[in-house]
Amino acid sequence: MQKSIQALIPAILLAMLALGVIFGGLYYDTGTLQRMGPGFMPVMLGALLLLLALLEGGATRLASRAERTARHPGARSEAQSGSLPALRARPLICASLSLLLWALVVERVGFIPAAVLQLLLAYGAVRQPDWRAVLLHSGLASAAAFALFVLLLGLPLQALGG
Repeated sequence: MQKSIQALIPAILLAMLALGVIFGGLYYDTGTLQRMGPGFMPVMLGALLLLLALLEGGATRLASRAERTARHPGARSEAQSGSLPALRARPLICASLSLLLWALVVERVGFIPAAVLQLLLAYGAVRQPDWRAVLLHSGLASAAAFALFVLLLGLPLQALGG
């Protein structure tokens, strides 16, 4: 039973995030379809994320149920077989800290260096990464993100330096 609950943790976390986004968006005027308010997109995106979380949870439950019915009577249970890997804290910690790092340094060092630092810290979750590929990916992804968010969408941040 513990393994089946463990399999649902990602869907549960997504659903909690979605509900937070929806309730946060409701503090703003949502408006109508013709005249959308500032809360419209957060509520709609939160609802879409909630739908995806529910679909993920349902698919996980159906897969575990199908696996149980497909086994023959002498087979070991899912909890005994250890079919799910143990939850790892390292990826969650690295991803969370990388977002925090970006938020803390972006105005001081600029968008591109902050994004490179963020991605380097996020890659800390990967065991034995190819650092040349990591540096190349970080640089290209940071430049692409700068082009999208700063140049195209007008986010008021400098490329280099605050």
